[in-house]
Amino acid sequence: MKWSTILLLALLAIYSTACKDTPSATVRKTPPSSQPDGHNESAANTANTTGAKGNSSNLVPYVPFKESDVVDFKNRMKQPNTVLIDVRTPGEVKKGTIDGAINMNVLDKSFLLDIRKLDKEKTYLLFCATGMRSMRAARQMAETGFTHVYSLTGGLGAWNRVNNELEK
Repeated sequence: MKWSTILLLALLAIYSTACKDTPSATVRKTPPSSQPDGHNESAANTANTTGAKGNSSNLVPYVPFKESDVVDFKNRMKQPNTVLIDVRTPGEVKKGTIDGAINMNVLDKSFLLDIRKLDKEKTYLLFCATGMRSMRAARQMAETGFTHVYSLTGGLGAWNRVNNELEK
C-alpha cells in the first residue's frame, strides 16, 4: 500500500471520529423541503461545513437563515418591520434595484460593523444579482445574532424572470 493511501485512510478515520455524535456535523441527504410558514429551507443551512473556528473539532456551528423564492419574498416585503437590503456594490445598484431597498455592500470592509447597528428584532430581506452574495450576507447576519433573515433565491435574475420592475 502506498503512503498516500495510508495517509488518506488515517485522515478519514480521524475525521469520522471527530464528527461522530456531533449534531453540527450532520448532513441532510434529502433535498430542502418546503416549510409550513411558506419559506424554503436553504441547503446551505442543512448541510453544515467544516472549517477553523477556534475549537478543537474545527466544526462551524449551524447558523440559521432562510432562502425565499420571488413570490414569498414579495409577500414578506409587505409585512411590517421588514427591511429590504441590496447587498450589491453601489455601481450595480445604480443600474437598478428593488423599490425601497437600502444598499449595504457585503463586499465592503464595513459590512460587519454596519449590520451590528441594525435592529435584531426586525425582519431582513436580502438580495444581490444571483443569490450568492445575499446568502453570504445572510449567514454573516445570522452569525451576528439576527434571527429573521431571508435571502432571495436566484437574486435579481430570478426577480426579473418574474417580470418585476426595478427602480433606477
